[in-house]
Amino acid sequence: MNPRASLAFFVRSLRPAVVHACRPRWPRLAKAAAPSGHNAPALPAALAARLESLRRRHRLATLGVGFALAIGLACAFLVFQGAADWWFNLPWLVRAVLLIVDLGAFAWVYYCLLHHPLRVPLATVDLARLVEQRWPHLGQGLLTAAELAEGGPLTNSGSPQLAALVLADADKRAAQLDLSAVVPLRRTRLAVAMAALAVIITLVLVALAGDASVPLLKRMALFTTPHPTRTAVQPITRNVFVATGDEVKLSARATRLRPAHGRVELALPGEAAQDYALNADEVTPRVFAVTVPGPQRSFHYQFVLGDGRGEEFTVTVKNPPVVTVLACEAIHPAYTKLPPKQLDPDAVEILAGSQLVIRATASAPLRSATLILRGVAGTIEGTLDSTRTKIEATVPIPAKDLDGWSLHLVDADGVASRNDTIHPLTILPDNPPEISWVWPRAKRMTLTLRARPDWIVKAKDDFGLDRLTLYFRPVPEEKSQENSMLFKTQSSPFALEPAPDDHQFRQKLDFSQQTFVWQVGRIVEYWAEAMDNNRVTGPGISMTRRQAILIVTPEEKTDELFERIHGRAGVIDDLAERHARATVEIEEALLRDSPPPPPPTPAESP
Repeated sequence: MNPRASLAFFVRSLRPAVVHACRPRWPRLAKAAAPSGHNAPALPAALAARLESLRRRHRLATLGVGFALAIGLACAFLVFQGAADWWFNLPWLVRAVLLIVDLGAFAWVYYCLLHHPLRVPLATVDLARLVEQRWPHLGQGLLTAAELAEGGPLTNSGSPQLAALVLADADKRAAQLDLSAVVPLRRTRLAVAMAALAVIITLVLVALAGDASVPLLKRMALFTTPHPTRTAVQPITRNVFVATGDEVKLSARATRLRPAHGRVELALPGEAAQDYALNADEVTPRVFAVTVPGPQRSFHYQFVLGDGRGEEFTVTVKNPPVVTVLACEAIHPAYTKLPPKQLDPDAVEILAGSQLVIRATASAPLRSATLILRGVAGTIEGTLDSTRTKIEATVPIPAKDLDGWSLHLVDADGVASRNDTIHPLTILPDNPPEISWVWPRAKRMTLTLRARPDWIVKAKDDFGLDRLTLYFRPVPEEKSQENSMLFKTQSSPFALEPAPDDHQFRQKLDFSQQTFVWQVGRIVEYWAEAMDNNRVTGPGISMTRRQAILIVTPEEKTDELFERIHGRAGVIDDLAERHARATVEIEEALLRDSPPPPPPTPAESP
């Protein structure tokens, strides 16, 4: 609906109600007669109640029309003056004149329709006059009764009996009338409905105007608020902090009327602004953006889109934060019993399972400090002190994969560090124990059931042994039907304390104490196992090679020993024979290679 046509229709609709309310002007209060010796007779109770109801109805109708007209005028002023100011940017003087006109219109409405109903109640004589005007056939009987009741001039001019007859006659005639017809509310309801419609239209237009509504209202009240434009510039980026040399993207959004083009003004401090033309983004047509590559100095910027000019913001160029002091400390696992150790940050070598404590000092107060691990997925947030320049972070060292770290800083303004140094890290593994046989060394040997051999192993570990165990397992014969429980592995621990200096540990085996059956002809496999006390990344476990025992009878063992002695005696005889032959060959070689004796001299001849 056209706003101008709506206002005209609203005024035409209110006109009959206003004319009706103002046609007889608000009646003046009837003057009371001077007190006399006679008391004024009272109106009958029924008539007085009906006139009081008529008084309230008349007051309601008049106030309803007055407030509706005031609300309608307020909506009309808001809509038309706001629209005129938005489109034509009215000068302050014109807005002042319009404000005076608005106040005058409201004063007229108040005086004509609201002042008397609010401050002066309508007199009974005036109510009777309104009833007489509605029904002339009453012959001023009700008006006369009202004057008698209010102590008018007729009170002293007749007898009380005559006055009582007049009042009774007026009450009788009025009882047959519907006094609500004197003040119909149809026009009042119409005025209220039109005012409500005006309010709805105004609210819709305010919603369509968006954030321009508040500035327009302030300008109508003569505030020095900037004129709202048809295109409003809504900033996306505001004051920005950027590292020296980093590119920065600035953007703003156009609301209300969307322009096809725009521009951005960039100005260095103390220098003239430079304009750069902008086109709308293809994906989001209301967004206009510009990228400034590698600024070296701080500057101001302002977007101008259509007839709208955005706020001025600043891009502050500053040096990114850097690490000025860096120290690393290794906290070894408790089982190693090693003290903390200071490490070179550029060549960290640390035992697996340790904790690497990194302490650093930044060149500026920080918002955050993040430790980025290399070789494994993960980051660790550093802890900042009260000055927000000192950083501490603790890195648990895994068993493998971690090969470096870097420290990423973000200062209080959001500027991040660049080209973070990657510090290499080498994980030193906790090697498993070393264990080997001292005795027996043979991969296979024979024993009798009465033997009490010593088993000796040599075992050591960088940070101590936790357990050293000797294991036995009978080897079942092929397709053996014996109980499989007879062939399970049995263990016999070594005593570790006190640890010998040569790292050799001794275990004496008593076959009678074993739970499985030792039988002649049985082959028993055995080995030793060492476990270190690493419970962080371990434990490390090592085993000797597996060797075998053949259980034999004493006779078989004696025969084996004699055979072994005989074999070794043959070897000795062979070695002696070889030694004798070698001795003879050496003597012959010496005689053969020696020079002949010199001939005798003449003096020596006989």
